[in-house]
Amino acid sequence: MKLADVRKNLLTMVHVLGTNSWIEIPQVPDYPITGEGVFSHGYLYWLAACVDESPNNDPRKVIWFNVKKEEFGWIDLPKETQTQDESFISHRLVDLHGELGYEYMSNKIEVWVLKKKEWVIYCRVDQKPPFPHQEIMVLGQWNKKGDLLMTNNPWEKSLPKRLFVYGQESGETHEVKLAGWGNGWKGDIRMYQISSRFTIHG
Repeated sequence: MKLADVRKNLLTMVHVLGTNSWIEIPQVPDYPITGEGVFSHGYLYWLAACVDESPNNDPRKVIWFNVKKEEFGWIDLPKETQTQDESFISHRLVDLHGELGYEYMSNKIEVWVLKKKEWVIYCRVDQKPPFPHQEIMVLGQWNKKGDLLMTNNPWEKSLPKRLFVYGQESGETHEVKLAGWGNGWKGDIRMYQISSRFTIHG
């Protein structure tokens, strides 16, 4: 699909808080978006979806939406991840305790964080056991020290999912054993940050 066709068929609806109403705003994102959004510092972020006009059908861009101004824009992903070899497996955005994080998986796992509109490396995890031949998903920060909670996404669906913690200071990865889950699990796990100032009215 051509980018011009994508823009022509896009529209943006914004929900009016406290009502059952949606309104259309005039602006649409420069690229179609994909995956789950991450909220950070008043902005919503998504990965851009692939379109025909993007190099290798992979724009490697992040679309942002300023919630207050109701405006779209975009930023490039870390340039270092765009010049690596063809062993690229997957990438995704992740919430790092209120900061926008980007996980890039090739022959190693790289996690970047957006600081003052610049990407800064958060950590690099070598893909050694227990990670061979499977996709690894960073779920979020495990504690105040900045350790990361991760889960595997086995390519063989018969294999169970497992949980791991990457130590930011030690650089080591350990499996988390949860009581009652046996040798693995088939479900899903999500992490959400809830502010102490968060309230619901009405």
